Amino acid sequence: MYKILGLCIFAFVLPVQADVTRTLKVCWENEAKPPFLMFSSKTEPYGIMVDVVGTVFKENGYTLEHIIQPWKRCLHSIKNGKVDLVPNASYKLQRTEFSRYSYPVYETNIALFYKSKRFDSPPQFLSQVDLTSYKVGGISGFNYSFVHPDVNIDVGAKSREHLVKKLIAERVDFALLQVEVLNYLAKQNKVDITSLDYVPFPDKKSKAYHVIFSKKTNDSETLKILFNQTFLDMKHKGVIDKIKEKYM
Repeated sequence: MYKILGLCIFAFVLPVQADVTRTLKVCWENEAKPPFLMFSSKTEPYGIMVDVVGTVFKENGYTLEHIIQPWKRCLHSIKNGKVDLVPNASYKLQRTEFSRYSYPVYETNIALFYKSKRFDSPPQFLSQVDLTSYKVGGISGFNYSFVHPDVNIDVGAKSREHLVKKLIAERVDFALLQVEVLNYLAKQNKVDITSLDYVPFPDKKSKAYHVIFSKKTNDSETLKILFNQTFLDMKHKGVIDKIKEKYM
């Protein structure tokens, strides 16, 4: 069945693949998300997701133009058709009005970080409602649609580093962050988490991330199918694991 599906998709996207001079505009958020997105300079992104997206489209004859903007501007740009795709997007129903979602490319573990000395033992939360008496810190522009509406979430932090500082200063009780990203930042000495610990976020243990394609791009459905098919093929052949090993 998979072979038949692959042949059908190949036949469908062949006219697009023939346009080898085509350049796709990719918008990357300017907030690093290591090891998935990092920057060697203000205009040069690198990391797992950069390599995955680049390898997929290079395989199909495309070149990429990297545009780096704040996350909200990336979403505004894809909505208005100024860019063709935006990687590292979590699912939000509102975004499906102007974009098409790829298959999940990776997942991260969602956790509540806290200052160890504030609790005699790790706090336990059976549901998100148990968090209503606490102040939870988030980051401006990030997707928190999965958080219960009664949870008091402060999204005043401008970055992950800023949010960690707020947590250590006890301006919030917990910081909602991705375990893998924060650990990588700590390895790079970007944040100090030696005084912190974490517990899983209730009702939402992990979060999937996708590439979204602008519906204003004429062949966005074809690009999405092309990306999905090539990504799954690369995953099957072990290419994705090799890219991850490069950074992990």
